[in-house]
Amino acid sequence: MVRAILLIVAIVLNGAVCGARAEQAGAFSDPMRPAAEPSREAKRETAGDPLPRVDTSHWRLSAVLQSPTRAVALINGTPMAIGDTVAGYRLIDIAADRVTLKRGRDKIVLTRDGAGLKKKSATEGSRK
Repeated sequence: MVRAILLIVAIVLNGAVCGARAEQAGAFSDPMRPAAEPSREAKRETAGDPLPRVDTSHWRLSAVLQSPTRAVALINGTPMAIGDTVAGYRLIDIAADRVTLKRGRDKIVLTRDGAGLKKKSATEGSRK
């Protein structure tokens, strides 16, 4: 019986000490409290900073795959769906022959090479 009482006291004391340490460290916070907003000075400092320049001249749209429920674009050999990002640019639109990416105020439209259909001439179609 004495052992059980000593064990309970040890557990309670250990919990109280650990709880006090955690509170001092700031480990306990209200999960429903909104995240702190940056100060006005911090907003002013970051508002004027332009986004770093990204060289997109080598980006290529290789293919576009579309179905009634999903669309995927192959950009630089990487399959991407709407909402995916590359170098900070978010894919916002996928069409049959082009995709649109946006980062901040910058928009990039990549078109697929050879997107037009090749038409057969009347003389080619009649030959066998």
